[in-house]
Amino acid sequence: MYQVKNSVTLGNTLSIRRSIIFSKTSYSFEDLTSILGEFLVNLLENELDENRKRNLSDTLGLLSKLEDGLDMNVRFSSCDSFEFTENVLLFESFKIKLYHGWVCDRNDEEIFQILSPLTYNEAIIRTFDCDSQPNENISNSIIKSFIEQTSSQLTEYGIHCIRNIVEPGAPCILFRNNHFSVLYKHPDIKDNIFALVTDIDLCETYCGVVWENLEVKEASFYNYRFELFTPEQIDPNTLHNLLNDINAIFGQVYNHEALDHENNHKLQNNHELQNNHELQNNHELQNNHEYLGQKIIDDKKKSCLIQ
Repeated sequence: MYQVKNSVTLGNTLSIRRSIIFSKTSYSFEDLTSILGEFLVNLLENELDENRKRNLSDTLGLLSKLEDGLDMNVRFSSCDSFEFTENVLLFESFKIKLYHGWVCDRNDEEIFQILSPLTYNEAIIRTFDCDSQPNENISNSIIKSFIEQTSSQLTEYGIHCIRNIVEPGAPCILFRNNHFSVLYKHPDIKDNIFALVTDIDLCETYCGVVWENLEVKEASFYNYRFELFTPEQIDPNTLHNLLNDINAIFGQVYNHEALDHENNHKLQNNHELQNNHELQNNHELQNNHEYLGQKIIDDKKKSCLIQ
């Protein structure tokens, strides 16, 4: 599974933490990765032995690849479990917690026993085996059913785990549907967890949307004060003032050049917006499953060749 614009997510997380204070609201990819690289060197300079110096060099090299996306492979056993790769090490180097919500329920013993040892890539291979040999292994059918029924890559149990593990007031990162988002647990709001909204079209149409609560079914949107968002049209001339207010509180990195387009879209109701957003995600997810499933199988075949 791949994700693009990771540098923006890293920048937003560190900005909300106040670990980095950005002087502008718009940065090129090169400038942003340079800032992130300098921050990382300063962060780790006092704890570098020879091994860590080599790791730092590798991690700095990864920053240049952020524009093309990162390959992440979740494990279904827990919300903080991923196949360990250099991409996971990138977030650890920045001391940022990384989570996902695609977790199988421990209370469902049959499903948990089958899925908990697997990564996403391993599960996809099993679903293709299920299609080619439908009667061969019932566990493959269970895996396929789980993947299809949780196509949002979020389960109720996964949300429960995230709410329990995320520290209040400590921004972290959520990986879901091939995207990274800033995740935030408000200290004063019980039983809620929020993801930062970075969809430019959504922000243009619904000026004032900053957060959405993490839900399997229908999410709700919130403003920068974590108040339930009510759709209303805002004069484009007030947009920069609104963004400045948000930046003053969270220091979030927004791209003003993209947001300077005239904000004259007709508003739709909130429910229609959420449904369209969900349909788009499901369409992208279906294409991604088909592509990655075949890619994994092709790679598996290549690995069996004797060079």
